[in-house]
Amino acid sequence: MDIDGIRDKIKNDQFSFTFHATEERLRKNITTETICRVILNGTVAKIEKDEKSEGKLNKYTLDWKNFRIVVKNDEPPLIISIRVKN
Repeated sequence: MDIDGIRDKIKNDQFSFTFHATEERLRKNITTETICRVILNGTVAKIEKDEKSEGKLNKYTLDWKNFRIVVKNDEPPLIISIRVKN
């Protein structure tokens, strides 16, 4: 699944969070709506092979405004990191 496929899944509310991403989201008080906006509107800054899947999946780093989100093209897409840039 490429970034367009991930975005289609996000539009249909088909995604999940890692435990770490959930903790970050709650600690920083970032809404799920904001995270979806970053993925839907963000610029792909980097694409890298996912080591845990032995390269079968990719991780996409997306930037939008002062946010950086890393999402894996799993089924459903898995949000693995949420950062607020200073």
